[in-house]
Amino acid sequence: MKLAIVKPDHLGDLVLSSPAIKALAKLFPDVCLFVSSKTSVLAKYLFPDLELRLMDLPHLLKSGGITKIPDLTEFDLVLFLRRDGIITPEWAQLRTREFLMPEESHAHHQSILDYAVACEVVPSYDMDALFYAERLDFVRTKALNPPAKVGLSIGSGFYTNAWPLIRWMETAQRLQAQGIEISIVGGSAEIPVANYLARKLGICRANLIIGSNDFVELFQKLDQLDLVIASDGGTAHLCSLSVPTLSLFGSSPIKRYVPFGRWNRTISLGLSCSPCCQYARREVNGCLSVECMSEMDSEDVQAAMKHTLQPQSRSYSLDLGRGRTLYVGLSHLNQVQKIATRRLEAEAWSN
Repeated sequence: MKLAIVKPDHLGDLVLSSPAIKALAKLFPDVCLFVSSKTSVLAKYLFPDLELRLMDLPHLLKSGGITKIPDLTEFDLVLFLRRDGIITPEWAQLRTREFLMPEESHAHHQSILDYAVACEVVPSYDMDALFYAERLDFVRTKALNPPAKVGLSIGSGFYTNAWPLIRWMETAQRLQAQGIEISIVGGSAEIPVANYLARKLGICRANLIIGSNDFVELFQKLDQLDLVIASDGGTAHLCSLSVPTLSLFGSSPIKRYVPFGRWNRTISLGLSCSPCCQYARREVNGCLSVECMSEMDSEDVQAAMKHTLQPQSRSYSLDLGRGRTLYVGLSHLNQVQKIATRRLEAEAWSN
């Protein structure tokens, strides 16, 4: 069977889908993976043995533009790991011979939505083992011990995901006062802010971790960290491959897009307006205060860091007070039950 996987998505979304892609690649070594040109270098790093082809869709490019859709009819089966207002079953039916597509839901983590697609053609797979590979025990050990080196992942995919600069500053100063070594983590877009924070906090250049196309070097630096505090963005998901994360979530669908990991922590105010239309292309977001992010502060981060994790941690939530909720392992919420349900659905479908 000639198989294609379609994931022309943002950087963080590609990371979240990596367990499903690796599971499919194990069973179908000649599978072809379609990715965005902006994530192709990362795809080569994560999936070195896969054939990669480019597919840039206008609604997924922040710069817009007109692109050509590749011919997918050469494949016996096409597995889409994204579904949205444009990539719909009707859209796929016109461009493929046969396809599988996930449901569009913010109630489930992206890894579960991907599993529902992948498990229709592959046996059950261990998401944790495929996501972390040889880093699994490495990350677990870090999560269960107090951090000595903390990275601040300051990048955000959308402006409503950004944590105010003053919050990063006060958090870093508070951690430095406890003897914790601070690094600033970001992409090329965060260089000005990263340099500013480094000057104000007395952080040396060696502790500026700026992402590039050299992912081997990037992960060598990330491996030195014990914890990453992150706003919602692609860099946070990259960090989660190597380091436990403490995420700050406001306007994004938290259950679907939180970084993958059973030992990861997430803080949210859970406002009634969250998630909002921050990622819509045809809607105007009139929010000016972005309270879902700006109201979180260093005290919340400190409270979350003091919470002790267990080796066999299960997903749960904890009231931090002041309207804040701490989630532990949110990506794994009801994972076993959801996986079992998806397997039964796949077996019924195949019969």
